[in-house]
Amino acid sequence: MMRLSQHLLRQEEIERFVDAADPKKSDVVFEIGAGPGNLTTHIANRCKKVIAIEIDRKFESQLKEVAARHGNIEVLIADVLTTGFSGNKVVGNLPFEISSPITEKVIRYMNENGGDATFIYQLEFAERMVAKGRSFSRLSFLCQYYANAEIMYKLPRGAFSPHPMVDCAVVRISPGKRGVNRKMLEFVNILFQQKNKKVMNSLLDSRFYFKASDKKQLRDELKTCLKESADDRVWELSPEEIVGLYKKIRPFIR
Repeated sequence: MMRLSQHLLRQEEIERFVDAADPKKSDVVFEIGAGPGNLTTHIANRCKKVIAIEIDRKFESQLKEVAARHGNIEVLIADVLTTGFSGNKVVGNLPFEISSPITEKVIRYMNENGGDATFIYQLEFAERMVAKGRSFSRLSFLCQYYANAEIMYKLPRGAFSPHPMVDCAVVRISPGKRGVNRKMLEFVNILFQQKNKKVMNSLLDSRFYFKASDKKQLRDELKTCLKESADDRVWELSPEEIVGLYKKIRPFIR
């Protein structure tokens, strides 16, 4: 849910979301942005334990009242960006403003510990997670190379109270088979700053990232490893091609 203002799922949508998250009796569920505990209660009825984290202290007493009525809810009043995750399933109506760092953090967690995540995102953000072609981005790479992301269904603005300004979507994220490489993600971020340019030009415009002291030297070094990829548009590259480029270029990176 939103960090500064809450957009709560309407009652009729809560069970649908819980069904999508599919908690089992043996699951420990980590819920991000628990708010007043509307979703928390429904999840707790279907799993072993819920760890409900919420940054806004105005919901603390309500959450603790919800926890008192159940024997399997732990309440954390904290910032999820500065705490670790627990459990084998992560859920939440994510704060729109921190969707990117939460997504990266949960993918790192899942790839080390297993489990899966089910989140509500802005629709535009969710579509970028699964994008191909010209819409492919650093976020797309993260969600497709290091994880598997699937839009399960869309949520209109009327599914929330109060209504947000945008439509949303429920997305399931399951772990990939690779640990997240921070250096590679840094390279992808540099590469996609100008994703409509050719690969060579995009990298030359980010000379500060490389060891070479001048543009000509860097161009000569990149020619040796880019070869035919030099004239591809950045957005045309597949995740596997991006990884291949990174491995070739790595010796020239600062």
